Amino acid sequence: MNWQTVTKMGLWLPVGVTVNALGVSLASVKGRSMQPALNDGLTQDAVRDRVLLDKFSVQMRHRYRRGDVVVLASPEAPGEFLIKRLVGVEGDLVTDRNGRRWLLPPGRCWVEGDNPTFSDDSNAFGPVPLALIDARVLAVVWPWSEAKVVRRRLRSGRVDKESCGGAHVALRSGLVKGHEDGKGLDQMSNNVEQALNNTAPLPFVSVSMPSSPLSIQPQGRVHIKWI
Repeated sequence: MNWQTVTKMGLWLPVGVTVNALGVSLASVKGRSMQPALNDGLTQDAVRDRVLLDKFSVQMRHRYRRGDVVVLASPEAPGEFLIKRLVGVEGDLVTDRNGRRWLLPPGRCWVEGDNPTFSDDSNAFGPVPLALIDARVLAVVWPWSEAKVVRRRLRSGRVDKESCGGAHVALRSGLVKGHEDGKGLDQMSNNVEQALNNTAPLPFVSVSMPSSPLSIQPQGRVHIKWI
């Protein structure tokens, strides 16, 4: 039995079978949500590409980055897994495909399919727990004609990574955003607080203030304390 024969046999191992002790495994890709990166040219909702997964670096070391293609447990269907692109992580301000902006709270991420026409993703169900990520897709290994390394890719303008350095408060009517501008955190706090109070009593969707507790005052007013 030569190496080529062994390789071909390995490609047809059942999904999820571990092929070495480092947590590398194979999985099948169904559908068109990740075209053109995966199942490129497929014209029906079927299984074609087989991909190599890195489970160890994700599960043991939490090594994933924006733009990675990842496997995650479905937040809507227990026992099912999705393959999506990781667009944003906790602290990021993500613009969805409808132009709405989402501030990702701690422990949450934003995932999308590359082909929006056929993708059920965070644009439909919102941010998902980072803990749902099970593996990172490394490469397409079958069919031979489609074999390739799966590249990290992220479209520009989708993610504002500055949210960790300032204060973002998402409201149902829009976003109030504050950044440290050299005048100090106290001045920044006053500016953001004034802007928020001017919009009250609109309800909050999410609040993320790194290293700064926020207390909600009567009549929907807010007060920010920096620590």
